[in-house]
Amino acid sequence: MSAVRFDTRAFVEELGAGLREHVKSAGVEASVLGHRIDVLEEDAAATLEAIKVEQDVERRMALRVDLECFLPERKAFLLSAAESLMSSEAKAVFETALDVTVRVLVAAAKALSPIPIP
Repeated sequence: MSAVRFDTRAFVEELGAGLREHVKSAGVEASVLGHRIDVLEEDAAATLEAIKVEQDVERRMALRVDLECFLPERKAFLLSAAESLMSSEAKAVFETALDVTVRVLVAAAKALSPIPIP
C-alpha cells in the first residue's frame, strides 16, 4: 500500500473556491475580495506545507500557532472589504463561510502537527 500525499495547495485552493462562490453569488465585483482571498490562500498553503514537512515538533507547533493567530486577522481583512461591497445578508453568509474555512484550516493544521505522546 502506498502512502497518501496531502496536497496542501489543492486543499487550500478548494477552500478559496468556496469563498469565491459566495462572492460571486452575492453579485460582487470580485477583484478586491478575490485578491484578499488569494493572499489568504497563499499564506495558509505555505504555512500548512511548512507544518507538513517540519521535523522538529516545537517548530511545527509554532507554525500551527502562527496559523491560528493570522487566520482571524485575514478573516477581519476580508470582512472589512466585504462591508462596503455586500448587502448585510450576503455579508452574513460570507462571514459564515469564512468561519467554516478558518475552522477547517485550523483542523488541517492540527491534523498535520499531532502532538507526540511521550
